[in-house]
Amino acid sequence: MSRTTTADTGTMSWHGLLHFGAGAVGFGCLVAACLGLARRFAADRRRGWAVLSRTTGVLFLAGFVAMAAGGGRVAANLAFTAAMLLAWAWLSSTMWHHRSSTTH
Repeated sequence: MSRTTTADTGTMSWHGLLHFGAGAVGFGCLVAACLGLARRFAADRRRGWAVLSRTTGVLFLAGFVAMAAGGGRVAANLAFTAAMLLAWAWLSSTMWHHRSSTTH
């Protein structure tokens, strides 16, 4: 079993730093996708989708920052879990919307 922190010093291992860095890049791209699509939806006059996309991006970023700065606190982990669920719901509904708008 691998650990991201060393028990004796409480510092993050190289594996933990790599995992956290890759997550920051991937999650940053997810936030950028939310905000980019919010702008596109706004230009297409789809206000509801624009608001949903913008809200998802901002709340996901807040959840990630809370988890990163929370030091393993339960509230921070729960905030990140809720943000992750919101992001997956947004991703699923956005993909469904685009799938149904491009069929025949």
